[in-house]
Amino acid sequence: MKFHLMNQLVCHREWRVKWSPKSRVRDKVGDLITRGKFKNLCEEVNILKSISRDPQTVANMVLFEAVWKLSTKAAEIALEHGANIDARDHLTLATPLIESSIIGNPQMAEFLLYNKADKEAVDGIGYTAELHARTLGHIETLKVLRRTAL
Repeated sequence: MKFHLMNQLVCHREWRVKWSPKSRVRDKVGDLITRGKFKNLCEEVNILKSISRDPQTVANMVLFEAVWKLSTKAAEIALEHGANIDARDHLTLATPLIESSIIGNPQMAEFLLYNKADKEAVDGIGYTAELHARTLGHIETLKVLRRTAL
């Protein structure tokens, strides 16, 4: 039951991102990350932070996009711009570490843990990053989560 609910949350998150008013901004940031235009990404983040009511939200959005685009360089840029390493997705309550374990990206999980991400954080259905990795069969990510000290 929980696994089915988690899939619904992930699917709903993708729908929300696609159709939200901020989708053009996310698309542009995601495109810059995909193409490896990190200098342009820094400039875009600075522009967005200057016009945003909450600059940390902009940095957090870039961090989540970096996780979904599998880019530790973009995640590093987001953290330099003030992203919260344990930011929460508004729908699923997942942290970037939880999302990286859902995707199955051991490099991103290791990067986030190195930057002091909370390994014991739980999402909206009560799963930790380790439990997601185990449930979804992401063995390499699970190894990273288990070998990293608390």
